[in-house]
Amino acid sequence: MKLGALLSEIKGKQSRLARLMETSKETMYVEVGKKPKLDYKEVSEEIDKLVGEIRQLKLKVMKTNLENIVQYPLPNPKMSLAEAIMKVGDLRSLISHKSGLIKYSRVNLWDEDKKIDYKPQVEEKNIEKEIEDLSREKIKLDNAIQKANWSVEV
Repeated sequence: MKLGALLSEIKGKQSRLARLMETSKETMYVEVGKKPKLDYKEVSEEIDKLVGEIRQLKLKVMKTNLENIVQYPLPNPKMSLAEAIMKVGDLRSLISHKSGLIKYSRVNLWDEDKKIDYKPQVEEKNIEKEIEDLSREKIKLDNAIQKANWSVEV
């Protein structure tokens, strides 16, 4: 089975789990004197079973991510799939942070109480270029991860 197919299977099971948990809330209480449409204990047992299945599948994914290499350009062409996934998260955080710097500078360039003018230490266009470079790197890495997801066997 390809890693991408396993990830899709996990997503499907997580959706089923969310629906079962909602059903569990609805079946917890029953009107006095009436028979429940669904048995709470049966739903709970199914939830527990599904949680265990998802955990085992996630462990397979983790193992696969650690054991497989992503084909990625320099400076680190031998990056594990697990590291690549973490790096994408890091890039997203950096992009968000740098985007916030630009928004901040447009709103808070002066102090109303003291009439002090502020100026950025780095021009916005330089920050925007950094964001574009980070975004390009994230896209390349995302593509490498997707390629690996649909070529790596679990």
